[in-house]
Amino acid sequence: MKSSGWKSLTPYPLADKWNEVLPVGPSDRHRQGQLANGMRYYVHVTQKPKDRAALALAVDVGSVAEEEDEQGVAHLVEHLAFRATKSFGNFEIVRFLESIGAEFGACQNAYTSMDETVYELLVPIDDPLVLTKALTVMSEFASHVRISDDDVNDERGAVLEEMRMGRDARGRAGEAYWKLLMKDSAYAARLPIGLESVVRKGDPSVFRRFYKKWYRPERMAVIAAGDFADVDDVVAQIEKTFGTCAPAAGQPAQNPETIRPQIAPHAGTYCISQIQAHCLMPLFECTTAIKFTSTGNSTYITSALFGPITTTVY
Repeated sequence: MKSSGWKSLTPYPLADKWNEVLPVGPSDRHRQGQLANGMRYYVHVTQKPKDRAALALAVDVGSVAEEEDEQGVAHLVEHLAFRATKSFGNFEIVRFLESIGAEFGACQNAYTSMDETVYELLVPIDDPLVLTKALTVMSEFASHVRISDDDVNDERGAVLEEMRMGRDARGRAGEAYWKLLMKDSAYAARLPIGLESVVRKGDPSVFRRFYKKWYRPERMAVIAAGDFADVDDVVAQIEKTFGTCAPAAGQPAQNPETIRPQIAPHAGTYCISQIQAHCLMPLFECTTAIKFTSTGNSTYITSALFGPITTTVY
């Protein structure tokens, strides 16, 4: 039998290619760029599902940015976005989503992780006005969430119930596993669900302070993928709707720095390899490719899912 010749194949230079930026496109169906206020956008045309669009607003802040008295604040702020904003009254956004047949419920339209908060909407676009309103909702999340004392107090119960539901056997095992995996790192001490004491009794001013500090256009990206007839028209709508977003009044002009915690090294031998790591945390699952690279006393861990984020471990 003739050999396929696979033994003579040149090994793929994974170590050299790992951080290489892949091209996006094709150009007739994809647009990306940055607004004058620093917000990035990504628009892509997909023909399926027909007459539907998936929208997302990604905010570069999660629970790892929380101070001691803020543990759980990032997650509760995410909840508050759907309660009311400057232009949408109490639960008006929820009624809008229900009126267009969009799904709404716990963990369906947004999530908070250690490093990011993401809002997601899947909307019909056979009526152009629906897309326009959905983008307006996203822009309200970016700059105009109403965080009154009553809003915070009324939302505490929903988050406390979510916390209680996550304390089953599976949730407790997942939390213990995560804390072991991230031992001696801030990631082990900053689970998105937070502390019951903060969720139950935290001062509403703390929630407002967190939102005003971290929700800035230069920390955000808006993503739109759908069955768009004109991709450039969608870009124009994004520029019009999100172009006026700005840091909250009184905030410094400079974007605050996010310090990514170091991850402590674990016993064992590390080598250059690509593995499938399945991370299980309370109320959150992800599967991502991880690369471990050892150089001297340092171990570099890079996630293929989250792009060029690299953590150096000493």
